[in-house]
Amino acid sequence: MNIDPFKKAEEQVKDVLEKIRPILPIRFEEKEVEGFIPAEFGGKMYGTVEKFGELKTSEWMKDGTWHFIIKIPGGMQNELIDKINSITHGQADIKIN
Repeated sequence: MNIDPFKKAEEQVKDVLEKIRPILPIRFEEKEVEGFIPAEFGGKMYGTVEKFGELKTSEWMKDGTWHFIIKIPGGMQNELIDKINSITHGQADIKIN
């Protein structure tokens, strides 16, 4: 496995863990974050949120709100919430499941 020096570490963790799990039984806490992003921020937020983990659900509501559920490493929860609140000026509804 090669590490790409031009990619963020967070983007490469999943692949690295898959390679070393047979040797070392490593498990990280994972969280599911559910969010409702207002229509005016939905397009901008999609790519940002997607980089944090695995999108389990992604749908656009009738009013243009983007609803998502994403599975992320537990340690990235605050970073994701801060990023969403920063871009949406606190207008997003976020829940940790």
